[in-house]
Amino acid sequence: MRSNLYRCLKRLNIYPKKKSRLLKKEIYLLGFVRIDSTEVLTNQGKCDLFMAIDRATKYVYVEMHSKMSVNESSAFLKNMISHCPFKITKILTDNGAQFTYKPLTQHLRPKKRTPLM
Repeated sequence: MRSNLYRCLKRLNIYPKKKSRLLKKEIYLLGFVRIDSTEVLTNQGKCDLFMAIDRATKYVYVEMHSKMSVNESSAFLKNMISHCPFKITKILTDNGAQFTYKPLTQHLRPKKRTPLM
């Protein structure tokens, strides 16, 4: 993606002629996961694609759902956490509504058990 961006900016004479070798690569620790969602067109119509990518290993987890709601978002997060082969330490989002509103956190919290008397 960076090379495509470089070529576009170079064509518009916005970017320096030579690629900077001073660009430092950031080092990410295992478990720093970026999640996002998008709408895709399929033969069956529109679907919502949920994706998670670990920054260190480039491990990818993807699910498609027929709609985007709290139930689908929480199911995706639960499935991702259980499927992931390492411990997730941080989750980064773009503050999309499907991952930020309060009902989602209620779905992800463990249910409190009432004590038996």
